[in-house]
Amino acid sequence: VITLLYTTVYGFGGGIFISVFPAYVYLLTSGSNTKVGIVEALQGLLEALVAVPVGYITDRPNLKRQTIIRAGALVGFLAILMYLLLCAAIALVGTWNGFTCPCDTIFADSVATGNRSHIYNIKNVLGLCSSSVGPAIAVVLFHFLGNDWNLEDCRIVLYVSAGFFTCTVVLQCLFRDSKMLEKESEALDKETVETVRQVQCGFMKSEYVPYIIGLSDVVVGIASGMTIKFFPLFFQNEVGLSPVALNILYTGVPISIGISSTLCAIISKRIGRIQSMMIFKLLGIGFLFCMSFMKSNWTDAHIMIPIYLARTTLINSTGAIQQAVLMDFVPKAHRGKWNAVSSITSFGWCGSAALGGYLVDKYGYGFTFIITAILQLVSCLMWIPLLPLVPKETKQDPTKDSETQSLVQISHHNINNYNDEP
Repeated sequence: VITLLYTTVYGFGGGIFISVFPAYVYLLTSGSNTKVGIVEALQGLLEALVAVPVGYITDRPNLKRQTIIRAGALVGFLAILMYLLLCAAIALVGTWNGFTCPCDTIFADSVATGNRSHIYNIKNVLGLCSSSVGPAIAVVLFHFLGNDWNLEDCRIVLYVSAGFFTCTVVLQCLFRDSKMLEKESEALDKETVETVRQVQCGFMKSEYVPYIIGLSDVVVGIASGMTIKFFPLFFQNEVGLSPVALNILYTGVPISIGISSTLCAIISKRIGRIQSMMIFKLLGIGFLFCMSFMKSNWTDAHIMIPIYLARTTLINSTGAIQQAVLMDFVPKAHRGKWNAVSSITSFGWCGSAALGGYLVDKYGYGFTFIITAILQLVSCLMWIPLLPLVPKETKQDPTKDSETQSLVQISHHNINNYNDEP
């Protein structure tokens, strides 16, 4: 419950931050995309540098995870206090984000294996819906402030974002190790996975799944970083959206992603989790290619907004299922380390923002979109080896040892599900 509330409140602040902060930095640096990218890269660098040791410490049995979370909450509070000092604040925000590994790990250990995709999808939808509230608040604020892109108005709106982040810091202090489950939340037992593997593939091992997902995430992080921070600037500079119009757009995006995420989860129960994720990703990548080659229509908001919505909705609807798959294949004792991988991905995301800013200034948005789409396609194709390996979700029996219990019947059920795929 605390995790879901924490996700919701963070979404309020983050929804405002993601739509307004790039414009604020852009105005502050006299219209430099490169400098916007450098500032975002600073956040990603600090997040990655902190997340790796925090993830390692999280898995140490002699240290309570709630203690690490409270240390991160202190950093977050300092970041909020330093909002006026841009680079110092963004560095601390990155450091604070690096401390989220224990929160994610406690959450993963509090969800029973076999029900993880459902719970993660609820968490994902709450985060997305709350992220739409943030831009909606920004719409109201910009409306009363004059609906103009200027430093003072952006600064006022960001202060509201800081208020929500302060509530998030308080909620972080409520996480408790005592709420974690035992064997019920352990990774999928090897017998189930290996039986499916032997019938379907023959050479892949279940241990490879986290590494393939992690590597794919790093590639997609590098790809997305080159454009994700610049979409607000694209709509501001090329499409010509006002602050109110841009934040209305960013109000609708999370809601559409939430609906699409739920649809993706439903389809995954029918055709398989990796299969459904690949379909949604490939469709989203196709729409990004469309945006790249439609420069003559960039000034037409009626064309670009639906294409952008379709692209963003489809390509971001797989996050909850992907995280659930990852946690299903990672033993409890190592989840802190693997949750830190997402922060390394964020480093690729924010680190490549510096390159993206340079490419936008030198070659334009269209060229950068094409590079991003190609890399995202490579990342999606990396999931192909997982197709015969990741089974549909089946609840495990918590009364038996997760490593040694006989689950031949469940294994055959999973195999039959694969053979029944259309």
